[in-house]
Amino acid sequence: MICDLIANAPQYASLHPAFAHCFRWLAAFERHGLTRAEAEQVLTLTLNVVRGMAMNSLWQTDLRTAKNVLRGW
Repeated sequence: MICDLIANAPQYASLHPAFAHCFRWLAAFERHGLTRAEAEQVLTLTLNVVRGMAMNSLWQTDLRTAKNVLRGW
C-alpha cells in the first residue's frame, strides 16, 4: 500500500508535511471505527482517486465533473 512506509516508520512524519497528514488521516479514520487496515485502504484509495484526477486534469478541464466526483467520493 502507499502508506506502508509511513505506517511502519513514524519517524518519517518529520521529513515532509504529507507524511504527517497521512498519520492524521489514519488516526481520524481509526477514531471513527475503522481498523488500521481499513483506514490504510481508504487513504490509499483516496490518494489514488486524487492522483488520477490530477493526471486527468492535464487533458480535461471540466471542473463541474471533477467537483461531482469529489462530492461523490
